[in-house]
Amino acid sequence: MQKVPSKDTTLQNMMLLDELTEALHGVVSADSATLGRHLEVFEREFAQWLGLPHASGVNSGTDALVLALEALDVRAGDEVVVPSHTYGATVLAVLRVGARPVLVEPDPASYVVSGESMASAVTSATRVLLPVHMYGLPCEMGEILQTAERRGLHVLEDAAQAQGATWNGTRAGTWGRMACFSFHPSKNLGTLGDSGVIVTHDESLDRRVKCLRDFGKEGKYRWVELGYNTKMDTLQAAFLSVKLRRLEAWNRRREEIAHRYSRELAHLDIGLPEIPEDGRRSCWHLYVVRVSGGRRDAVKDAMASRGVKCGIHYAIPPHLQPAFAEARWRPGQFPVAERLADEVLTLPLFSEMTDGQVDRVIECMDEVSGEQI
Repeated sequence: MQKVPSKDTTLQNMMLLDELTEALHGVVSADSATLGRHLEVFEREFAQWLGLPHASGVNSGTDALVLALEALDVRAGDEVVVPSHTYGATVLAVLRVGARPVLVEPDPASYVVSGESMASAVTSATRVLLPVHMYGLPCEMGEILQTAERRGLHVLEDAAQAQGATWNGTRAGTWGRMACFSFHPSKNLGTLGDSGVIVTHDESLDRRVKCLRDFGKEGKYRWVELGYNTKMDTLQAAFLSVKLRRLEAWNRRREEIAHRYSRELAHLDIGLPEIPEDGRRSCWHLYVVRVSGGRRDAVKDAMASRGVKCGIHYAIPPHLQPAFAEARWRPGQFPVAERLADEVLTLPLFSEMTDGQVDRVIECMDEVSGEQI
């Protein structure tokens, strides 16, 4: 039986082992484990790849969100508009700075929020619109940006899953006041640990973030505010520089696989991801289908019995997470998010997938869909 993992980061790293080893030697010989030259190089490379002037490497995508909100002076009493269907870290970051997350429902076909839904949630207490480019598809940014300009709000993009996604040819992460990316190993551009980055057009915001990530220091000895210890390790930055050169090719392979899934699974009784024809292009971080009628878990188990590992992104929506009980959300308050949590199933998708593995996923989905599950 041919087995197909949901992802295979080990294979990618082994293919790059010589270059990653050379990067390791470069960091060790430079004796600069934190805030070293390799971090400065990667920050410059990533910013240039996006077409932005500033990038600051931090310890994770979650820390990136927290520091960005802090840099925007978001505090207790402020509201931040966030999708109801997102990874919990987005909501966690808002709560961590003491602000109130205001959830809005996504479109159930594209999984991302619309500009209209975000605009409808704005109140006099709103400070930030925080769209999440879910599964690699950019949000509808035109109306989001217009609302922010009209109401005097900041736009902070959660682009953790959107490395290489575009809207009318411009890259995700370049439209808001700031944007945050994750380089967790599972991401399209992932390192051998965890890290993230905050990008911006604004030099003063970049200086603030660089201060906050290093204890709140200016220079070596002067501490000017209560910061964090959340610098990206120089070693991770060196690894990311090796991988960034290949990201475009990796994303093209992901797109090939995703388009094949969409063509060859279209006859099945499942919901396929929809990409709006408005200039948006997904980087296909994940290929997520919807299995209705309470069959999702059974389909996942049936695929696993055939050697194909599928995932669930995500099984519990943020408003039902016990850790977020202080927000006082209730079951049924966000029915779209709850329905997606019950239906979403992530098919295997990674740039190193062989055509044979893609064949196997499609074959198994055909078989499982034909069974009385």
